[in-house]
Amino acid sequence: MTVSSCGGHDDPDEWVLLDAACGGDEQAFGLLLERYRPGLEEFCGLMLGDPQHAHDAMEEAVLTAWRERGLAATSPSVRMWLYRIAVRACAEAPACPR
Repeated sequence: MTVSSCGGHDDPDEWVLLDAACGGDEQAFGLLLERYRPGLEEFCGLMLGDPQHAHDAMEEAVLTAWRERGLAATSPSVRMWLYRIAVRACAEAPACPR
């Protein structure tokens, strides 16, 4: 695994995992996601105010991150890339009835 094809910015460990994920390694992607899932779930909950909508947005963000994992190298950090995806997922989530 090298960091050249998919990233190489801040935490080398993260970029090595992301590089492996870019090559199709689902386990590496899972390990990377483990680092950020709690914060992302909390973020989605705060954005949407509804646990079910937040869960759905989080799941959509994970799927999008997997599909777009090759684009992560354009971001200064893995964290920023994942949160950007979560923001989009929350923005596209159905409105919560109030």
